[in-house]
Amino acid sequence: MSKFIKQILILLSLTALLIIPSLVFAVDTTNDPLTKLDNIASKSSYKDVKATLPETVANIIKTALGFVGIIFLVLTIYGGFKWMTAGGDSSAVTKAQDVLTKAIIGLIIIVSAYAITYFVFNYLANTNTSGA
Repeated sequence: MSKFIKQILILLSLTALLIIPSLVFAVDTTNDPLTKLDNIASKSSYKDVKATLPETVANIIKTALGFVGIIFLVLTIYGGFKWMTAGGDSSAVTKAQDVLTKAIIGLIIIVSAYAITYFVFNYLANTNTSGA
């Protein structure tokens, strides 16, 4: 089999692998977050929404965690760049590994903080709605 025919078969196989999943329309649109967001946005505008204190605090925490996540991403890219450009210098590699290690520890702290705030606010929301 010639090299050209092999390349055509590989290309057709990859194309089929990419096209076949798009032919499956098994999406439940009733629980689609974008549909829910559209329903909420059509019923009220942001000017009319009066957020409660827990919602405001939750939004502030989500924003802060988002910024910290961006810092993690920047530190990871910086550490990887320093490692790749170390050029065999063991002290530069050690510094880059130190940056990456601290960034991963920071990510663990971020995820833990998000989980704690999620569970606390979820508990508070359930407590307020149940009347207890």
